[in-house]
Parts: sequence; C-alpha cells; structure tokens
Amino acid sequence: MERRPGNEYSFNDPLLENVFDQGGLDSGDVVVAPAFLFPGNHAGEDGDLARILKSCKERHPTLKSHMANLVCDAVNDDLIVRLIEKRASFL
Repeated sequence: MERRPGNEYSFNDPLLENVFDQGGLDSGDVVVAPAFLFPGNHAGEDGDLARILKSCKERHPTLKSHMANLVCDAVNDDLIVRLIEKRASFL
C-alpha cells in the first residue's frame, strides 16, 4: 500500500494503487483480502484500501473488486483475540 523511496524498499512493489494499471488485473472480479485485524486508517469503510479501490474502479470501469472481511470481524473477533493471547506467552 505504501513505500519509502529507494531501491531497498522495492519489496513493496507493485503498490496496490498501481497493480491494476499493469494489465491482466484491469477487468473482471478481483478479491482483496486485507490482513489487518481491525478497521482503521488502512482498512474499513473509509480506509486507504477503500479509497484506492474506488480510484482503480474509476480508471478501470470493468474492474469488479470485492473486499474480504477483516481478520477480526464480528464472527471471529473472540477467536482471534484468544489465539493471540495463547501465542503471546508474555501476556
């Protein structure tokens, strides 16, 4: 989603905002599965992901993006929190 300048940060390429402009993913159904636990600046209804996908859809009208639920949605939040507590032995 974002990248610092310099070749040492090229591991983040291609950025989501550019990937649909490179061909092959500029039309049809695409599922975006964010790996964020909770909504916030990046994920959620008004997050960066939603704005980026909206902009991509404007540039590519035949693109149909579908956003998967976040990891801690209403169904899985207790399960994920218990798993994190179990894995983080220092808690």
